[in-house]
Amino acid sequence: MPWRYSKSEVTIIQAPIKGMPQMDQKTWEKYRGYYSHIKDVARITMEFTTVAAFLEAISAMFNDVGVDVLDLKNRLDSTKWNPEDSGGYLDVMINGRFKGSRYILEVQFTVKALLAMSRKIKIVLLMEPL
Repeated sequence: MPWRYSKSEVTIIQAPIKGMPQMDQKTWEKYRGYYSHIKDVARITMEFTTVAAFLEAISAMFNDVGVDVLDLKNRLDSTKWNPEDSGGYLDVMINGRFKGSRYILEVQFTVKALLAMSRKIKIVLLMEPL
């Protein structure tokens, strides 16, 4: 399945490569010192204007013979994810690698309206007293 979208359907937001201080912190807080568990050094967000394009892109990644899907986090499923526990994100996150590569990438799939809501949730969470 081709990965073709018009510029009106998707915006690609490239995040910077995760630096060592962030990797050190995440490794010790989440993975007990195992750096091999880090899956989001290279990451992008694909922000879609429609749910149809969003779903098509997720399907395309799973059906792409050149990509090995390693993990999926559906942070839209309220039975498994609480926005407060996931930093306010409302998305589907897929970790994978290109065939023949050992490097893991992270793709965050979201719909524009959900990304805007995620940002508002993060602001509210930051304002809450500890």
